[in-house]
Amino acid sequence: MKISIEALCTTVMLSACAQPAPTQIAFTPLVTIFPQATSLPATASATGTPTDHPTPQPTPTAHPLTTLAASLTTAQRLGQLMIVSIDGTTVTSETRTLLKDLHPGGIVLLEKNITTPKGTAAFINQLQSEARALNMPPLFIAIDQEGGQVTRLREASGFTEFPSPMAMAATPGGCATAGAAQLVLAREMHAIGINMNFAPLLDVNSNPANPVIGFRSFGSDPNRVTECAIAQIDALLAGHIIPVGKHFPGHGDTDLDS
Repeated sequence: MKISIEALCTTVMLSACAQPAPTQIAFTPLVTIFPQATSLPATASATGTPTDHPTPQPTPTAHPLTTLAASLTTAQRLGQLMIVSIDGTTVTSETRTLLKDLHPGGIVLLEKNITTPKGTAAFINQLQSEARALNMPPLFIAIDQEGGQVTRLREASGFTEFPSPMAMAATPGGCATAGAAQLVLAREMHAIGINMNFAPLLDVNSNPANPVIGFRSFGSDPNRVTECAIAQIDALLAGHIIPVGKHFPGHGDTDLDS
């Protein structure tokens, strides 16, 4: 397998290379940001003179996402509900028109959009630059990187490939193996600017005649599928990738491609 993360450090959009393992974030309690009044409101004496002064209260600031949402037009808000596919491996005039007209929330990359790690990182940077130029929120850059037959980042292009979810779940390490594999993939995705993965697969392979799931599933045991899916979700989050469990309402018990 080829791993070329270090070679990406000069071109990545996000600083994922050679960084230490994520540490626990210490959040500041809200009470220290918006302290509560420690004294009672001012009261008046018999002569009508205030005996105390109220403690000035800080004005709460709006959450950045609330401010951003309020700044968007109705068309832009609707566009945020869409993740769309595009052609090519560079930003074209058609892509610019799509971004301008639809204001999509994100782009899903297919295998046709992938070149080398450096080339794909440059492409993603172009997409984000175009979004900024149009005063759009940063794009979700999504991909289907399950492992096995559903793999967009291929070894031939310089990325790491892993077996199917079912094969990984069947190893001696089981779900731990599936999680470890997805963490490697998450780090590679994050290094080139991808921030969302349409994985893990939550379908249970309960129908032998199913033409579309098969080895893509972790297996026929719902508990096993759940355990392995959670392991991959944890791995994706640790690698700074948004996981997307699929498929709803279920792709496992069908004999057609639903």
